[in-house]
Amino acid sequence: MNRRMNDLTVVALLLLLVAASACTREKPTPVAPTQPAPTTGPTSAPAALPTPTNPPQSTPAAQSVWVAADAATCTSLQDAMSQALGVPASAAEADFRDPILEGVGKGCQVIATGSGVNFKDPASAAVAVKKALILQGWHEDVRYVADGPMGTAAGFRKGNQLCVLYSTWKPSDDAQYDKDKPASEWNLQPEQQIYTIRAICAVDTSVPAATPAS
Repeated sequence: MNRRMNDLTVVALLLLLVAASACTREKPTPVAPTQPAPTTGPTSAPAALPTPTNPPQSTPAAQSVWVAADAATCTSLQDAMSQALGVPASAAEADFRDPILEGVGKGCQVIATGSGVNFKDPASAAVAVKKALILQGWHEDVRYVADGPMGTAAGFRKGNQLCVLYSTWKPSDDAQYDKDKPASEWNLQPEQQIYTIRAICAVDTSVPAATPAS
């Protein structure tokens, strides 16, 4: 009986030792699965765009070269303006500049002058000349239209010819007015409003005569 008790005691001690050994044995540390590193763009740099060995060069438009309209055109314009405005007009050669395309040269300039007695306002004077030019075969180019309190401008074409019209006014030298106020509030007498209606016409030699300039 005692021997059997001893054997049971030994078995119990062995079981305790095994259990203790299992508890104290170091547990393996779990390894997290490897995650791919986050990326913010392509994994490889894009190929650089090829650089042309001979980059194209922009070719500037040919500069217009202007010469004065012929005598017949100049005389016809002078007569048309005189009749349309009801005042004498004079004609002479003058420097010409295209205000839009900036070509320069010479032109035939026709000028008519007067006062508020002769003209109601710059716009109405310009309209009278416009109608006369259209009757002569000119076509308005709206790119040249400009308006302001002291005048107006317009442009007309016929083939390779350009005619720029300016209709302006200014106070006479003896006029009294407040320069700080708008021109509409100057209260000038008609004879104190000095008008100049000027048309200058030229031929663009860089454009063939049979091809309308645009």
